[in-house]
Parts: sequence; C-alpha cells; structure tokens
Amino acid sequence: MAPSSSKKQRLALLNASSRSKKQANEVQTEAVALEKLKELEQCIGELESESEKVFRSLVQTRVSLLNIHTPTF
Repeated sequence: MAPSSSKKQRLALLNASSRSKKQANEVQTEAVALEKLKELEQCIGELESESEKVFRSLVQTRVSLLNIHTPTF
C-alpha cells in the first residue's frame, strides 16, 4: 500500500526538521570547537612566553657560572 499524500508531507516535514536540527547542532559544535581552539592558542602563547623567561634565566646562570669558573689574572 502506497503512502498517502498527507503521510508524504509529514515525512518530508520530519526530514526537513531533522536536517535543520542537525545543521544547527553542527554549527554549535563548530562554535564550541573554535572557542576551545582560541583558548588553546592563548595557553600556548603564555607557555611560550614563560619558557622564554626560563631560557633567559638559564643562559644568565650559565654565564655567571662560567665567569666564576674562569680564573681572572
């Protein structure tokens, strides 16, 4: 038995509604992922900044130790 035209219309509306909900969900998922990516970029930037400070401190310490170790005449 073939579906009636009203059943076809209901199925078409249901499919359209399902597609639009799916698209809205994808957009929301994208927005959340983008926000997390921005937070990650900020964390990486802060980590780079702090690691530069540590590196500078290590270089200064090395220079100081070499100066102490090197005999002066």
